Amino acid sequence: MNTEKVAFDIISLAGDAKAELQKALKLAREGKFGETDALLDKASEQLQQAHKLQTQELLTREANGEKLQFNVLISHAQDYLMTTYTLKDVAVEIISLYRLIKKIKFLSIELLIATALFLYILAQNSIKKFSSVLYNINIFLHLIIILKAISMNYKAMRNVYAENIINYNIGNIY
Repeated sequence: MNTEKVAFDIISLAGDAKAELQKALKLAREGKFGETDALLDKASEQLQQAHKLQTQELLTREANGEKLQFNVLISHAQDYLMTTYTLKDVAVEIISLYRLIKKIKFLSIELLIATALFLYILAQNSIKKFSSVLYNINIFLHLIIILKAISMNYKAMRNVYAENIINYNIGNIY
């Protein structure tokens, strides 16, 4: 394969990988992590193909004594491949941070809702019923479990806890 064809193939593969990485970052920002993983995998495959071309068609030939004609196109292909590899490394880290941010936001919202529900229940019921500190903590923890179950869509767990609340009006969970 001539060097110009190799250079164009490397540029094409690296460009496709870059486009996949940019889509993955956009989807991660939107919280669509299942799709981002597929795009990262696709970009990795394209980068591996480009690296294989670079190694087999340029570096190995040069190492075997063949004098390749150096030109700006090959330089551009090498540069584009390496910058796309760097973008991939950065994209993986940014996507990991988006995942962490989503978890933190979710936990904060969950805790806020549980606290609000707990305070509402305390305000609605008599002081006698809620005299025990441990009992109050139990209700609070149950509210967090209910919210976690709802958020994670554990229907069976959600139904059991919801039934307990309906049947025993929060006060008789145990």
